[in-house]
Amino acid sequence: MKVPKSINNFRRHLMQGLTKNIGSSDFKNTKVQSNIEIKRILVCRPNHRLGNLLLITHLLQELSATFPGCKIDLFIKGGL
Repeated sequence: MKVPKSINNFRRHLMQGLTKNIGSSDFKNTKVQSNIEIKRILVCRPNHRLGNLLLITHLLQELSATFPGCKIDLFIKGGL
C-alpha cells in the first residue's frame, strides 16, 4: 500500500510538533495541587514491536521518579 507523499509529510510535521519537547520535562519543578495524589498510572502500548517497547523504558523511569509510590500498569499487545 503506497501512501501519498503529502500524507507522509503531514505526519512527519505533526509528529515533530508533538515530540519537540520530549526529554526537556520540567514537571518536577512545577507545583502540583496538593490535594491531588496520583496512585495509579496506565501506559497503553497497542503495538507489540520490541523496539517500541524498549523506547518506553525511559518513560517508565521518568514516571517512577516523578510519582514515587504509585502503581504503574502496562497494557501491551503481544507476549513480551
